Amino acid sequence: MSAKKNKNLDWENNIQELEKIVKEFEQGNLNLEESLIKFERGVELYKVCKKALTDAEKRVKVLSDTLKEDDLELESSSDDGDSDDDNDDDNDDDNKEK
Repeated sequence: MSAKKNKNLDWENNIQELEKIVKEFEQGNLNLEESLIKFERGVELYKVCKKALTDAEKRVKVLSDTLKEDDLELESSSDDGDSDDDNDDDNDDDNKEK
């Protein structure tokens, strides 16, 4: 099994365990010591899941930014150099004024 699949399984397992802990708290059948142990585990799981989500958001942003850059490059190349000609005309006007 690849590392990517392991991470997905870890994510799913962690979320399932966290949901189970929440249900146990909602049922209200835990004594104080059990509650503390479950709460500690819940905090650990929350941190792991939060980090995984943050990492995923960063990856999505990088990919999105890459797509935007690619789109800009495609737009620039599809202009057939018209924008460069416009810049050259502006430069000619600037040189005339000097």
